[in-house]
Amino acid sequence: GTVVPFTDNLLIDLADQMLPSEAGRFGIKIGLNIADVDGIMTNSFLHSPVFRCFEILRLQRTRCNSAVTFGKALVKGLQSMGWNEQCEWLFQQLSDWDGLSDLQAVMTP
Repeated sequence: GTVVPFTDNLLIDLADQMLPSEAGRFGIKIGLNIADVDGIMTNSFLHSPVFRCFEILRLQRTRCNSAVTFGKALVKGLQSMGWNEQCEWLFQQLSDWDGLSDLQAVMTP
């Protein structure tokens, strides 16, 4: 449908479920380079660990040419970190989005 999939609110909720110490590694997994991640993790304006995680997600979202591309990177990243609960949570949040099947297809059993 016309659901907007990856809103700031959804990304903040996802960031809130991440361990701050793993945010950088996750950023690399979803496609950022080390300089990008270091820049975010050392940004003194981003005091909150949640906002550092959010900023990593947001930066990669702006670089992907579509929501599906971003979603696939996100799912692959979550899975590679072993964060299956977050993956399931993400699918639940996106249950009304017509791009969801593309993301589910990325999942390896």
